[in-house]
Amino acid sequence: MEWENDILKINPINNLYRFKGKTFVLIGPRTFSGCVVFASIIKYHHLGLLIGEETGDTLVRGGNAYTTKLPNW
Repeated sequence: MEWENDILKINPINNLYRFKGKTFVLIGPRTFSGCVVFASIIKYHHLGLLIGEETGDTLVRGGNAYTTKLPNW
């Protein structure tokens, strides 16, 4: 774990089966809500390339949120 710009970065453990290729996310005028949030995260953190047209929604929402109780929390 390391800190970068007040954000705690956690590096994943090594895994033989982890995907190591390039990531592309398709977006377009019918991209809304949580998909816009997902695409924004990909773009902000330089995790992949967005391909397509401008989305049909703006990033002014919190996306989807689900709550659950974890057994060991």
